[in-house]
Amino acid sequence: MLYYIVPYIILIISSLLSIKVRGSGFKLLFFVGLIPAIFICSFRGLVGQDTGLYLYWISLPSDESSLEIGFKIYAYIVQLFEINYQYAINFIGFTISIILFFFLSKSKHHFLIFVFLIFPIFYYDMTMNGIRYGLAFSLSIPFILESQSNFLKITTSKFFYFLALLNHNSSSLFLTLKLSLNLKFKYFVFLLISSAAIFYFLYEYILKKFNDYSNEALPGAFSGIQPLVLSILVVLINNYFFKKNITRNLYILSIQLLCFLITQFSWAGIRFQFLVLFFLLILIINDKYCKNYSSYMLLLFFVGLIGFLFKIRNMLNYYGEPPTPFLPYLFIWN
Repeated sequence: MLYYIVPYIILIISSLLSIKVRGSGFKLLFFVGLIPAIFICSFRGLVGQDTGLYLYWISLPSDESSLEIGFKIYAYIVQLFEINYQYAINFIGFTISIILFFFLSKSKHHFLIFVFLIFPIFYYDMTMNGIRYGLAFSLSIPFILESQSNFLKITTSKFFYFLALLNHNSSSLFLTLKLSLNLKFKYFVFLLISSAAIFYFLYEYILKKFNDYSNEALPGAFSGIQPLVLSILVVLINNYFFKKNITRNLYILSIQLLCFLITQFSWAGIRFQFLVLFFLLILIINDKYCKNYSSYMLLLFFVGLIGFLFKIRNMLNYYGEPPTPFLPYLFIWN
């Protein structure tokens, strides 16, 4: 358990030290603070619930027609050069970490949002479990942050978003989310109702595209509570300090609620819920200036801490369950 907690504490200390640092000195604190977490994800053994699946997929990419072309190309390269499969999977986690550092070290505010929210809620899952979606989400960050005025322009963020689409289909929903924020209320409601109807009639096909959950048991009544609660807390806090964002945040929360309803009869809904939550957490990076900024960031820190406790609880719930749980942690040489 300490292998997951200590890197988080070190990052928190680094972020607090950065507050007193002027200029770009915070970047060094960011990178140094991130090293323990990078070490944990880069030198892990059979750790992470989906790791067993990834070892299979990377060994036989041609057997999985549902895999995105980006991951297939990587798998074929691994086969061509006879790279150890575990090393190859760990390298993706390392790459995700570097991408996150590169995109989220643009300012001290970026750094704080990463440490307070994104790391505790998403980092270990992105780098040690769902690495395809982790790579896609991290590459989508510039696109999510991009100004709406540049939406139709050719920019580098579009290039990174294209790479994201090559690695996981679910990142296509970031485009839908960005488009929905520009809709008038009546059109937004129409979009919600239409999306719900489409999912209802075509959900078997949609689930197949985003992952095959057809053989899994139906979710329980409380499934999806974690991303819903975290989204509500972030929206309430952001609305209080940035009242201009109320409409935008309510749109996002409405989509989160729709995904929560989907979760009640399909596990794929949770995938959508965390995608919406990630979109929200990245989007609020653009909200930089407000009165009582310290109070705002402190409240966001506690939201992230709640998310981290959720994550630790989930790890403990699956302690020792085969084939590749998060706990107990194993290094690659174990």
